[in-house]
Amino acid sequence: MSNEMNYPNYSGPMSSRGGDALAAFAIGMVAGAVVSLLLAPATGSDTRRKVGDFARKFGEKAREGAEQAKGYVNQARGRVETAVHEGREAFERTQA
Repeated sequence: MSNEMNYPNYSGPMSSRGGDALAAFAIGMVAGAVVSLLLAPATGSDTRRKVGDFARKFGEKAREGAEQAKGYVNQARGRVETAVHEGREAFERTQA
């Protein structure tokens, strides 16, 4: 019997799809930026400046994504703690 049947709030293994899509998008963005920098005609100093600008922007986005992920983890932890607490209470009621 699967967990989806026993726990109505269970989001299942498909709940990570958003994170997978975000990671794939980020990888594609980085790959596209690298290819465009390598193929575009520019002087060395222009290319270094572009790479530096891109790295700073990407770092900012990565930090934002990490903060968002931390929020998701905290929410999930809260849901798990609540479920464990409710499960213990239900178990104790059956034992009384």
